[in-house]
Formats: sequence, structure tokens, C-alpha cells
Amino acid sequence: MQRDGNYSEAGNFYYGEMEMRRKGALKQYFIPLTKCLPNRLWLEFYRLLAGYGERPERTLLSSLLTILSFAIFYFFSGCLKYPQDIHTVFEEFVCSIYFSFVTFTTLGLGDIHPVNNLGRMLVCVEAVIGAFLIALFVVVFARKMMR
Repeated sequence: MQRDGNYSEAGNFYYGEMEMRRKGALKQYFIPLTKCLPNRLWLEFYRLLAGYGERPERTLLSSLLTILSFAIFYFFSGCLKYPQDIHTVFEEFVCSIYFSFVTFTTLGLGDIHPVNNLGRMLVCVEAVIGAFLIALFVVVFARKMMR
């Protein structure tokens, strides 16, 4: 299909092939668990986050869910110091989303910052996840555009 210029169909076939590999890895009961578990986990992880490199929208959705999840953690844990002009709960939640986005993209502007160790730990974890997901999105998107 790829030689004939039907790239979207070639991508669908590749996705189907990877699904069969994943399902085959799930059925390998005769292999010791320590040998096949990493392969199973990797294929499941790759399928969920990027659709085996064929679904950039999954990576984008994963990124948005990560940003929103961390914003909720920041908001309810009370581990952020907001600017002085924030007065309502809605404004705090919007600032939590903003801080989560800035942390996810590893910009780190500094206008909002964590005040305790829990907040610092969450910031570190989100920054690593963000760097990984941004790189994954670039790779998956480039893969789709190269065809």
C-alpha cells in the first residue's frame, strides 16, 4: 500500500499488525513471565499513548489528560503559592491549569511555585512526563507527515 501511495491504508495495516503482535504477546503463556512481561507492557503502553506511532491524536489526548490531572492534584493538595490578585476558587483552578501547562512544557515561568515537598515532587514528575510526551508527539507526528 505504501508503494502505491495509499499511506493511510498502510498505516491501518501497520496498526493491525501491531495489534496482532500485542495479542500474541498476551497469549505466550509457555514463556516465563519475566521474559514476556516487558514486551507485553511496552506494546500496551505504546498502543495507549501513540497507537503504535500511527495515532498522534492519542498522544495529544494523553498530554491534555496529564495536564488536567496534575492541575487537579495541585488544586486539591494546596501545594502552590498563587499571585496576590487571585481571590476566587475558579481563579485558583484556572491558575492550577496554567501552572500545570507551564510545568508540562518545562517552561517554568516562576509566577506560581510549589510551597512544599509534595508540590516539588509533583512538578518533577510532571516535567519528566511532559518532556517524554512532547517528544513522543513529535516523533509520531513526523512519522505521519513523512509518508
